[in-house]
Parts: sequence; C-alpha cells; structure tokens
Amino acid sequence: MGIKIRETRERLITPSGMVLVGALIKKTKLEKLLNRLGKPKGVKHQNNSCVIGYTGLLCQGKSDYDDIREMREDADFYYASLHISSVPSAETLRQRLDELGPELASSDMIMEESGKMLKGSGVSSSPTFTGHVPLDVDVCVHDNSQTKKEGVERTYKCIDGYAPIYAYLGMEGYLVNAKLREGSCHSQNGTPEFLKDTLRLAGQITEKKLLVRMDSGNDALDNIKLFINEGADFIIKRNLRSESPEGWLETAKEQGFKYSPREGKTEYIGSVWCDRGLDAPLRIIFKVTERN
Repeated sequence: MGIKIRETRERLITPSGMVLVGALIKKTKLEKLLNRLGKPKGVKHQNNSCVIGYTGLLCQGKSDYDDIREMREDADFYYASLHISSVPSAETLRQRLDELGPELASSDMIMEESGKMLKGSGVSSSPTFTGHVPLDVDVCVHDNSQTKKEGVERTYKCIDGYAPIYAYLGMEGYLVNAKLREGSCHSQNGTPEFLKDTLRLAGQITEKKLLVRMDSGNDALDNIKLFINEGADFIIKRNLRSESPEGWLETAKEQGFKYSPREGKTEYIGSVWCDRGLDAPLRIIFKVTERN
C-alpha cells in the first residue's frame, strides 16, 4: 500500500469518530430527557450539551473536566457531530454534572436509553453454544491512589479507589448496567437490586434465554433466589472460604471422573447436589486437581 503525504492549510480535526458517537446518541431520547431535569434559570448551556459533551470526551479516553477546552477550540465540529448547541467551560461542566449527579443516579435514564439504542441499531447479542445469551456481572476495582476524590477508599485488592459493578451482555460484551460504588463496598452490597434491574434491562435488548455468570464474591443465597424467581439460568463460582480442599478431594474421588493428563497430575471432574434451603437442590460442578 502506497503512502502519500500532502500538505494543507486546512485545520485537521482528528476525533472524526465523534460523528458516529453523535449518530448513536441521536437514536435515543437523551436530549429531551436531560433537558427536562432541573436547570438553574438564566444559564447558557443546556443539560444535554454538558452530559453529551462529556460523553464525547469519555469516548476519546479523556475524563478530566479541563479536556473540554479542546472541544471549545473546534466547537463547530462538535456542534455538528454531537448535535449539541454549545460547549461548556470546564468549570460549568463540573458544576452542572455535580448538580445532575443525584438525579441521574436515582434513575435508569442512561441505561434505559442505552438499551434502546442497542436494540434500535439492530444489535444482536450472540449466544453461547447452549443457546443462552451470557450476562456477565462482576466488580472492577478502579485505582485512584493518591487522590482525594469523594468515595475513594481501600478496596479488596488493597489499593485505594472505587469498586463499581458492571454487567455485560452477549459474547460481544455490550454494557447493560453499571453502578459506581465506594472502594470499601462489599461485592454483595446492593447486588440483588442491581441484578434485578440488570435482568429487566437485558430483557429489553434480547428475548433469548439469559445465562448469568458471576464470581465467588457473589455466591449468595439472595442472588440465587432472585435468578430462580426471574427464570434466569446462572453459573456462580463457588466460595470455598468455609470449605477445605481436602474435603472436596475426598468427594471428588468418590463421585468424580478420574483422568491423568500427565505423570504426577490427576484430575477429577463431576457434580454433586446440595440443599441450601430452597425448593429444589442446587447442582455444584467441581474440578479437583491433585499433584504429586
């Protein structure tokens, strides 16, 4: 492939991908919904200009409020690409998002419109070989060490930051739901409510059977009851804190299938049923490895 270098006196604007971002946002009702939220009288910038403008920054991998100054230098381009009427200053952006934060946090507006955008764009969530559409839910620690941001606390990974929870749909991993949480927040804190909202939002995008997949930090009876009541299949990694490896090895030898992939390594695979106080027993699949 030949490479041609051409000089020009025209101003080059690199984030041309904002045109696609603006086109996707235009498929939603975010502009109208955001402008209906409370806004101080006599201000110049509409709510949608602040929120969608900041969304444009995030799509470029920028999160600092001061980065909005770059948008102001090429304001006409962002007016046209993001369909906003103005670009706020960094100070106005910070203040407005602080004001809108509580209202946005208490509503599902962003995630509702995000789901409608995916469905309206013809997105198809690819299933696994079983026909289930995977719904992966997990906590992801954000490292905010050496900052004094509100909510930054010691996380379970022994770093200072936040512990938000995310939910992704399909083999592609489309974001369905997210919630920012303080760093010291336990994995299970508020999770049942989050899962209920997530199942509802995922159901708006796909009609296929869901398979929720979670880590051992969410091996809780409240989650299991919710999935059973909602008719969602699930795989949750077993929490082994109160169980011994020796006990599982004994169980595996009694009820598992044994094979040796190489000398000195023996594996047992199988399943058992356990009673956790539900109407029906739960199946636990195990894989135990013994090395000599």
